[in-house]
Amino acid sequence: MSVSRLLIVDPYNKSHIKKINEYETRNNNSSDIVDFLKRITTSQTKEEYLKNKRNGNEIEERLFIEKDSLLLDSCQIQGEKDIKTGRITLSTTKNITNKKKIVSLAVDYALDSLKLEEVFIMLDPADKGMINYLSKQGYEYLGEEQGNILFLKEKEERLKG
Repeated sequence: MSVSRLLIVDPYNKSHIKKINEYETRNNNSSDIVDFLKRITTSQTKEEYLKNKRNGNEIEERLFIEKDSLLLDSCQIQGEKDIKTGRITLSTTKNITNKKKIVSLAVDYALDSLKLEEVFIMLDPADKGMINYLSKQGYEYLGEEQGNILFLKEKEERLKG
């Protein structure tokens, strides 16, 4: 039985870029992910990128859920280390099972690896399945903001649960 895992995109890894291109082709999805990654690789060396990622305040990462070497779904985490807050934006795919997995893995990554204290999840108001899922999973519903439904997961709450 194969297991889904979280892939943290490395813009300097050609295999990651190839998998993202395959994912976009398979899903008829043309996003700016590859262009965003190319801008990183043309504006700084890998060493500078890693140093900025390690020492900088800003967090901006692309994450994918991967199973059997195929990328199934993605999200983006943006945040700030100094205030220990991040925001997760999901891709527009329709598969609820993959969305549940990516949210779970991304929140764990944000709270455990990135050491954030609170993570906001932004959803399309039409995504009723994910809205119901996050409500049932104990995420705090914060209402609508800038056309998105907002949920919150805090590190303290997670530890209590």
